[in-house]
Amino acid sequence: GTQDISCILALEGTRTVGILTKKDILKRVVAERRSPGQTTVEEVMSAPVLTISPSLSVFSASRMMAEKRLRRLAVTEGERLCGIVGQTDVFRAVGHKLQDEEREHLALLEKADSSIFTVDSDGITTYVNPAFVKLFQVSSPSEFIGQPFLPQQFWHKPDERGPLLQELENGATGIEELALTTAKGKDIYVTLFSTFIKNTAGEINGSQGILHDVT
Repeated sequence: GTQDISCILALEGTRTVGILTKKDILKRVVAERRSPGQTTVEEVMSAPVLTISPSLSVFSASRMMAEKRLRRLAVTEGERLCGIVGQTDVFRAVGHKLQDEEREHLALLEKADSSIFTVDSDGITTYVNPAFVKLFQVSSPSEFIGQPFLPQQFWHKPDERGPLLQELENGATGIEELALTTAKGKDIYVTLFSTFIKNTAGEINGSQGILHDVT
């Protein structure tokens, strides 16, 4: 038809008895050279259909599909059919949830009083929050973003910078006391708390930390 429908459900009364997808038609009708006009849905549909409640979490639905090796589940309330949920729906829902959580997390960082930063596995600064910018009396995060952590002009003893960069690149967890200076020449003393960041594969791919002003 003209609508982009990937599957249909077969019902007996209000009971869901099977599901017919484009893949079923290609595999069991076209590939086997059956006559579409003489082949019934019952002969080629996937059955039985696993049904779930509308109140089931997306995580549970996703796990169920993985365990049963299914691409779609029928959603029923009692015997009443409510809809169909597929892997694409789950991926979309999870993606939206992660985006919402990321926005909330960023909003908290932006409002935080603590000076927060992140660096990648090469020691390059990828984020600093407004409190970090304010601490060093610079006009913009661009003074730090894309550069190795804390350029030399902010250090009283530039030779202390190398070992710290190495620790951050390695994702080391630790506490350091640093003597620094701001862009306007003000001496500051900070305690740096850092820990590693992992990617989705569980591999360390950088560090995040807080600078606490103890001047």
